[in-house]
Amino acid sequence: MTRLLGAQAVVIIEAKVRDYLLNDSHSIGAGKAKLLTQFSFSRPDWPILMAALRRHPIDNAIVETTSNAFGTKHILQCQIASPDDRNPCIITVWIAENGQAGPRLITAYAGPPLAPHPI
Repeated sequence: MTRLLGAQAVVIIEAKVRDYLLNDSHSIGAGKAKLLTQFSFSRPDWPILMAALRRHPIDNAIVETTSNAFGTKHILQCQIASPDDRNPCIITVWIAENGQAGPRLITAYAGPPLAPHPI
């Protein structure tokens, strides 16, 4: 199983977690917030989700990789540690931009299971 290189140095923007993934009034992120709050993540306690997202690429394998002129996009899937210990399977998307220090979180969402990326 291939892991995300540099997972220990991932970049997650606070506003992405607090104001997008956990914002139930965001025009695009509201559905993601609804899903995440079902597992006891909350906007006031956004650092808990941030920490869980930092662990996601360490604990889960890459299921898809694509590259373009801007960098390499990695999709990872499955369990994320949740406050209620139900640990749902989610998909996270990361981009390792050319010339940047570490992979940056693009988004996280629920989705159908994907096949593992070949070694």
